Amino acid sequence: MDKFYIVLPTGGEFVTAAGSHAEAVAVFCLVEVINKANQYTDGPPADLWSGYWVHRGRASRATTVRLASAMQFLNRSDWQLLNSGLELNVPPHTFREHCDELIRLTAKHEANQ
Repeated sequence: MDKFYIVLPTGGEFVTAAGSHAEAVAVFCLVEVINKANQYTDGPPADLWSGYWVHRGRASRATTVRLASAMQFLNRSDWQLLNSGLELNVPPHTFREHCDELIRLTAKHEANQ
């Protein structure tokens, strides 16, 4: 487990321990959804984006992690929740690209099983 910093669109950072950049994004997304669900009953939705910059510290280079890649680390039962939050926060074409990428990654994963 390493410490990862996820750069948020607001300019802040989310820090978590994870085994990889993508797993760190998955942890952030679940925390974001749970926090919003606890704060509000009818909205606003979780502030999810289709991709995030992730780094291991100020001196390290940031890596882009797509949400679809991060979702591979989550239970499938959480996918609909994250997809709903994403659909409400990004433009329609970005959401379509995310869904296409998620389908491609899922098919690749199932082919390897």
